[in-house]
Amino acid sequence: MEKQIRQVTFDTNSEKIGVTTPFGFAIFDSETMLLLKNPRFQVGGGEQISLLSDSNLVAVSGDGANGGVPKSTLLLWDINTDQIFRQIDHSTIIVDVFLTRDVLIVVRLDNISFYNTADFALIQNVQAPVKSKGIVSIVTTFANSYIVLPSNDGQCLCICDFHDPSHVLGKIPIASSKVSMTAFDREGNLLAIAADDGKIVQLWSVRHQKHITSYRRGVFGTEVICIAFDNLSNYFLMTSKRGTMHIFAIPTPSEAKQYAEQELRSKYTLNLKKEIVYYCQFDISGYIINGITGTGMMKKIRLDLEKNEIVPVGEKVLDIK
Repeated sequence: MEKQIRQVTFDTNSEKIGVTTPFGFAIFDSETMLLLKNPRFQVGGGEQISLLSDSNLVAVSGDGANGGVPKSTLLLWDINTDQIFRQIDHSTIIVDVFLTRDVLIVVRLDNISFYNTADFALIQNVQAPVKSKGIVSIVTTFANSYIVLPSNDGQCLCICDFHDPSHVLGKIPIASSKVSMTAFDREGNLLAIAADDGKIVQLWSVRHQKHITSYRRGVFGTEVICIAFDNLSNYFLMTSKRGTMHIFAIPTPSEAKQYAEQELRSKYTLNLKKEIVYYCQFDISGYIINGITGTGMMKKIRLDLEKNEIVPVGEKVLDIK
């Protein structure tokens, strides 16, 4: 089946799902799987996308197809009026974007731009060697506004407050060239780092920049599609193009001491089709996982702790026009 979806994002509360398509972008309700918005570009489609809960603005970059919006241009789209609110042009391709209440973050391969959302004026540019989407990640909570990004020399990962990215709060000694993807848990206490071509996932304490444990995904390298934590930070999942969803259990402090020097395996696995991209996220309240394939199939599954298995809940072909 033809790939209809380029990228997927979930809003802060995991209530809405945004996807980019060859025609523009679409927004779905994560619970009902119903189409909410389906803006279309005049020419070409969308590429990178970011949603913000309870906001009328969506940040989306173009795909450059057929002379449409370039891959280096970011649109701030007002979904209430179905019009472009603001256009921000860059000189190089956008590989990721994050829209928060205070700051808009635009990631490119050599540069990360930070904009004030009050007037979308540029706050700061940070030079960083970003080899692909997923290496930069953020978390925003009542207390924390963290971003992880490669150091300027590429020798480590830096944890900063994204309101002031020049101020480094801590460093994790992993060269960015070895990193495939990073992801914070929802409280900003933990950071998962996929390394070694996705074969290993390291779990780190954000506050102490201390390694907690490592997990072995497999013996063959692969492209990592997503990493996501559940709301209580008991588990995190990882999908890749190898065709398996892995769900890893997060050790308690006492278990972490025992397993610090070991490579743990996944607690649960779900076999998917190889080479099918599968973007997913835990819901905000429990262990329901919402997943979307690149072909536009949305699947709901549940982590059943009593039965010690992953249980299918339902699936639906998304209405992408």
